[in-house]
Amino acid sequence: MLILPLLHLLSPAFGEDRILDLAESELLRSWEILSQKEEAAYWIGIHITDRFEESIRASEGSILSPDEKRFRYADIDVRVGDFSFDNTHPLRDSGFFGEDTHFGTYLPFENHPKAVKTELWKTIDEAYRHSVRRLIKLRSNDAVKV
Repeated sequence: MLILPLLHLLSPAFGEDRILDLAESELLRSWEILSQKEEAAYWIGIHITDRFEESIRASEGSILSPDEKRFRYADIDVRVGDFSFDNTHPLRDSGFFGEDTHFGTYLPFENHPKAVKTELWKTIDEAYRHSVRRLIKLRSNDAVKV
């Protein structure tokens, strides 16, 4: 029972990783701005994956290829409109290959506030602009029923 909390303390990121604080502050800043726009965002979601993989291949007692991989990825979801009709509503006759409603970006491993916040800001802004354009298409598509 005590092993799991202790493993968390041994993690190299313990006490150092401020990525959630940086993402939260950028989320709140973006929310203040985007919720006041003419086409207001009613939902902004950020999902961050921070993954570290280490693999070792060995043959006949010797190590062949140690390999380390790390990535940090943010998945951004911005919704414009309201719960009953927003930019994630399916577009009629869009086929299997519809437009993306989620946007993503790789984040720097180092927790430099300016670098992380800038990357999140750019992606949230891109997602918002795309969401507004998509909502306009959806409203047109809904109004013109062929």
